[in-house]
Amino acid sequence: MLTSLLLTGLLAADPAPPFNRAVTLLSAGTDYRPVYVDSQRAVVEGQERLVLIPRQGAIRSVPARVTGGPTQFRATQVRPSGQVQSVRLNFAGCGAEVWNGAGKVAALQGNFRKALSCDLPGEYLFSLNFNPVGTRLAAADGAALRLWDAGTGQLLKQQKGHYDSVQFRPDGNFLVAAASTTTGTGRQLELWRSDLSRRISALQLPRTCLQGLSRDFALDNERVALACQDEIRVWNWRKGNVQTLRRTRPGEVPEAAPVLYGDFVAHSGNGEGVSLWNLKTGQRLLQTGVPQGRQVTDVAFAPGGFMAVALSDGSVQTYDAYKGGKYLRTQQIFPKSDRIQWLHLTFSSNWGQMLVVESQSARARVIQLPGG
Repeated sequence: MLTSLLLTGLLAADPAPPFNRAVTLLSAGTDYRPVYVDSQRAVVEGQERLVLIPRQGAIRSVPARVTGGPTQFRATQVRPSGQVQSVRLNFAGCGAEVWNGAGKVAALQGNFRKALSCDLPGEYLFSLNFNPVGTRLAAADGAALRLWDAGTGQLLKQQKGHYDSVQFRPDGNFLVAAASTTTGTGRQLELWRSDLSRRISALQLPRTCLQGLSRDFALDNERVALACQDEIRVWNWRKGNVQTLRRTRPGEVPEAAPVLYGDFVAHSGNGEGVSLWNLKTGQRLLQTGVPQGRQVTDVAFAPGGFMAVALSDGSVQTYDAYKGGKYLRTQQIFPKSDRIQWLHLTFSSNWGQMLVVESQSARARVIQLPGG
């Protein structure tokens, strides 16, 4: 009888309301970016603060600043346990520390004067990435690859070399780093064991790859995608081959890294819209246009292969990669205005929510996806 009553109550209970919320963040122009969203909360990272947005109730803004000088948050992620984790860079003290929602966890061991360019806080080279479970932190700082215990701050390993960026593979078993070659004539991608004990493989690249703002790359458990002046290259380290995809405007330094999703890769070119390729066939499925006076500000994939393209007029276009790049709809996220709106996107890991941040005016919206 009790079981029957409980079942009847559950069936009769109203479903949870959709997570739709628009908020204004503090400190406009602080270079906000979306980090994470699920059915209960969203996380936004800014240079000066982290913002935690619950489904209901007051938002929480955590300032990075400490007494004595400028600080910044970097590499923010949400661990599988649900805990928010970040790195706080202290330029005045020339140090770095792991931070969680309650405060400082551990100071990172090491000398950061060169990595942080402490007298010039806007001009440092310090790429940071936690492993997926948040127990290790890797850094590329122009002079070495370094690996720390994220819980204690202990420096576990370092490998010397001119490294620009580093990322853990999604399964956490390996990491990939971009570096200049020892001769300085080109660049290379390197695959390392996750403890930095051994380099597994390396891919030599010309100087026309991984330039300027596109020094980052996209990776999954099998491939790395990167941008070059004339093409997008996709390195499959399991098969040992490189796939080359021609850009529509060769010869221009790319402004963004590609985006990988399953057997698809997308890239936003310099004023040329977004290209979408099928990696199985090598076929370009789609080349979007850009209305006059607008530009693409971000590209991301939602679960199920839905490609979202953010435009500077405050709108987001959606395409279905599994249906050949079929156009689905355009959604106006923020009201149109005469100025450029820098929209950035992320999606929940399961179909449900989209988080959109407009960094210049410090606005954020969580949008419940249809059927989410």
